[in-house]
This record gives sequence, structure tokens and C-alpha cells, in this order.
Amino acid sequence: MSDPGGATEAGGSKGWWPLAGGLGFATLGHALAIAALAVPVAKLGPSDPNANLDAGDRVGVFYGVLCTYASVHVLLLNVGLVFVWSERGDRMFKRGLVTGWVGGWALIIAIVATWFALAES
Repeated sequence: MSDPGGATEAGGSKGWWPLAGGLGFATLGHALAIAALAVPVAKLGPSDPNANLDAGDRVGVFYGVLCTYASVHVLLLNVGLVFVWSERGDRMFKRGLVTGWVGGWALIIAIVATWFALAES
């Protein structure tokens, strides 16, 4: 009888390393999406640190950041789904990708919700 998560399972993976690798790649994807936000902030934001943006400029920067973030996540999600749905590759790595993706979104939503809750008080 073999260990369900072990290397001796027929068609199985090589332990927990593929799962950790999938989590790592999903975390890297979230980090890349956050790092991509520097581009619209640098292009649309004020050139002087002491400059005051009026309401229209703030909306423009926010819209640029939101579109960039959504575009990068859609691109990464499509690449991830193509890999997860393929018949090739390690099953534990695919589970790690999905777990990391969902966990990253849960963490992002929790941070944004906390930020809004603290801004209210």
C-alpha cells in the first residue's frame, strides 16, 4: 500500500515539492500584477511629489491602475488555466497553482477590506 501523497503512488507526484512550486508560481503572478501598478502611477501620476491632484486626475490614475491590474490578472489567469486544464504536467503542481491563486485573491480582498474599514474610522 502506498502513501497517498508520496512518490510511490501510481501516476503520482514526487512529494510536496510540486505543490510548493505551484504556490510559488501563483504568488509570483500576484506579485507581478502588483508590481505592474507602478507603470500607470508613473505615467499618470504627478511628476512633483508635492503636487495636488484634483478629482479628475485622481480618477484617471485610479482608472489606469484598475485597468492595468485587471489586464495583468486576466492574462495570468488565462495562462494558468491553459496549464491547469492541460493533460500534461504534475497534478500536485496544478493544485498548488489553483490554491495559490485563490489564496492570493483572498489575501488581496482581506487587505482591501481592512484598508477601507480603517479608513472609515
